[in-house]
Amino acid sequence: DMFTVRGENIYPSEIDAALNQLSSYGGEHRIVITRDAAMDELILRIEPNQHIHNAGDVALEQFRAEAAHRLMTVLGVRAKVELVEPNSIPRTDFKARRVIDDREVFRSMNEKLQTSA
Repeated sequence: DMFTVRGENIYPSEIDAALNQLSSYGGEHRIVITRDAAMDELILRIEPNQHIHNAGDVALEQFRAEAAHRLMTVLGVRAKVELVEPNSIPRTDFKARRVIDDREVFRSMNEKLQTSA
């Protein structure tokens, strides 16, 4: 129900609410938490609606920038927004299935490197 990125508590329901306010949102997204060096990173893969997807690169970039700004305002953390093809993400009503935490992979690789050194 909650995870922490860069010291901020992030609730998937806040992300859902922010995205649902965007008129060009296609209805599905994935939240990916990863680690780049020592810092956690928040990546949101968002489906635009078919109309914006067909409108071209300028419209897609405007939607991406609007989504990134809205998320920064709501969450207090910068999120990298990646747009994906409409209907490319399997539909789910479960918030937990929308969150992919890749930080454990980073931790286990780091532990292996330290033990082999």
